[in-house]
Amino acid sequence: IEYLVRIRNHRWWSKYNYILNSALEAGTGIAVIVIFVALQLPKNGGISLNWWGNTV
Repeated sequence: IEYLVRIRNHRWWSKYNYILNSALEAGTGIAVIVIFVALQLPKNGGISLNWWGNTV
């Protein structure tokens, strides 16, 4: 994403580079936490998916 912003609008990117990078990093961290909580809480810490690889 940063590459596309830098190529298409270099002036904006050079002014807001650090803010954009911080926002992307924070968004990734928040998404990881939300996905982890969403997968761990419903089954008391265990992801119970039934597929053929579980019994092999």
